[in-house]
Amino acid sequence: MIRLIKSELSKILRNPLNIFLLIALLLYYGWAIYPELGFQPVSAVTLEGEPLSTEAEFIRYADQVLSKYEGRAEEAMWKRYVNDYNELYAQFTTNIDETRMKELYGSDWKALLQRNESGTLTAQDIDRLDALYADELQRYLSYGFGAYDETANQMQLYIPYEQEKELITLNMIYHQNEYPGYGSGPFSEDKITDLKSYPLYLLSHPEALKQAAMIQSGQEAEELPLVYGDFYTKTNAGSITVGSTITASKLLRCMEISTTYLTTLVLAIVCANIFSKEQVNATDQIIIPTKTNALRLVLAKFLAGLILCVGMTLLIDLIAVTAASIIYPPHGLDLHIGWSFVYHSDLSLHLTYWQAILNVIELQLTAAVAVAAFSALFSYFTRSPFAAVILSFALIIGPILARAHLPEWLYWFCPATLSQYDNFHRYTFATGDPVLANGVWIKDAACLLWIGIAALSLALILFHARRHRAYAK
Repeated sequence: MIRLIKSELSKILRNPLNIFLLIALLLYYGWAIYPELGFQPVSAVTLEGEPLSTEAEFIRYADQVLSKYEGRAEEAMWKRYVNDYNELYAQFTTNIDETRMKELYGSDWKALLQRNESGTLTAQDIDRLDALYADELQRYLSYGFGAYDETANQMQLYIPYEQEKELITLNMIYHQNEYPGYGSGPFSEDKITDLKSYPLYLLSHPEALKQAAMIQSGQEAEELPLVYGDFYTKTNAGSITVGSTITASKLLRCMEISTTYLTTLVLAIVCANIFSKEQVNATDQIIIPTKTNALRLVLAKFLAGLILCVGMTLLIDLIAVTAASIIYPPHGLDLHIGWSFVYHSDLSLHLTYWQAILNVIELQLTAAVAVAAFSALFSYFTRSPFAAVILSFALIIGPILARAHLPEWLYWFCPATLSQYDNFHRYTFATGDPVLANGVWIKDAACLLWIGIAALSLALILFHARRHRAYAK
C-alpha cells in the first residue's frame, strides 16, 4: 500500500501545472512573510546611542529592553516601568536642539517658549504656530502637538532635542509610538486616557481592570466573572504573568500570514485530477483487474491527496516558523496574547501564544482535510477535473459570497472560514464566546465535522469502487 501511495503521489507531482501551482504558492507565502522579517532599513539608535540599521535589529533590541520586566504583574513592576521611562526621558530631553528650534520657531524661539509657559501668547504667536502645524509640522498633530488650550493660553509645542533618536526609541519601546499621545513631558498614571492602552497598569490595578472590563463588555461588575470566566478571575487576582511578547507575536503573525484560503484553492486544483484522469482515459479498467484491486487503488489515491494537502500545509507552516525563529528567536510563548506592556490589552483574548499557534495549525489541518475530502469526492464522481474544480471553488468561495444569507453558525464551519483563525478564539459580545453550549470549542467542532465528512467521502468512494469491482467480475 505504501508503494501504491507513493506512486499516486508521484503522478500528482509529475503534472507540470501542479508543480507550477505548488511552487507559486510557496513563493507567494515567502513574499507575504518577507516584510514581517524586518529587513527594511531604519534610521534608529539604541538607548545607549548605538546605531540600529534594520527593523529586525530594532525589534530584537526592544525585546531585550522589555524582557527586564518579566514576572507577575504587580504595582511595584508598574512603578519600575514608569520610573525607568521617566529617568531616561529626563536624560534625553536635557539638551534642546537649538539649530532645529531656530529653523522651526525663528530666532526668537526662547522668548516664544517663555510666553507659552507663562500663558502670554499673543494673537500673532498663535497664528504663526497654527500655520506652522498646518504645514511643516503637520505630522506632529496626531501626537498631541499643536493643540491649543484657550483657557491657559498655551500650546503643546513640539521640542526637538539633541538626543531625538534616543527619545524616539524610548517612546517606541515603552509606548509604541514616536511621541505618546499626551505630548511631551514625564509619564504618569493621570495621563493615561485609555486604560486598555497599558495592560501592565490594568493587571496591577484590579479596580482599573474592572472598569475596563465593564466598558468593553457593557456588563455590570458582578457579571464579569460569568462573561470572562477563569481568565478574569486570574487577572483580577494578579496571578497573570507578563513579559515581552514581541518575538512571540512575530511568530504568530507569520503563522497568520500563512493561513489564507488561497491554499485551499490551490490544493483543490491540484487534487481535482486525482481520480478523473484515469477514469476519463479508461485506464482504471486496465488497472482494476490486476492485483492492485479497485479498493486498494481508490484508497491509495484518497490517501495520496490527503497526504499532499496536509504535507503542503505543514511545509508552509515550517517555512513561516523557521523564518520567524531565525530572525526573532521566540520566547514568551507561554504568556497571554494581548497582555504585554502597552497598546495590546484585549480582554476578549483568553489564549497564550502557544495555544494560539496550536489553534492555527489545527484549523489549517482541518482545512487541508476538508479540501482533500471534497476534492477526491468530486473528482471521483464527476469524472471531470473541470467540474471538480468548479464544485470545489463553489464550496470554498460560495459561503464567503453568500454569508449574508447563511446562518451565522453555519458560516464558521465552511472551509474558507477556517483561515480566519482569530475569530475562533476571540470573545465577541455580539455572538458570545466561541464555545458551543456543551463546552466544545467551535474550532474543534469544525475539525470533528470535517474529519467525519472525510471519512464519509472515503466510505462512499470505497462503496462505489467495490460495486464497480463486483460489476467488473
